[in-house]
Amino acid sequence: MAASSSAADAPLGRICMDGNSNLVLRQLGSLDGDARRAASTHLDDDGRTPLHWAASFCNRDVVRALCDAGADVAQTDASG
Repeated sequence: MAASSSAADAPLGRICMDGNSNLVLRQLGSLDGDARRAASTHLDDDGRTPLHWAASFCNRDVVRALCDAGADVAQTDASG
């Protein structure tokens, strides 16, 4: 799935699904520390974080960027 032209305005989880590590880095880089951590740990309706999405789509560069931004690697989703 390719990133759309409005992907920069999309939730970080959606961008992580697209696997565009440059866009993820740009999105994270545009935020200050607290906002960056909040974005990287945001839960969707199913309790998934951007890190869950990046890992499930095997996007290693995105996973690394999210971890560097403070994503919680121990966070579980709604199903545990």
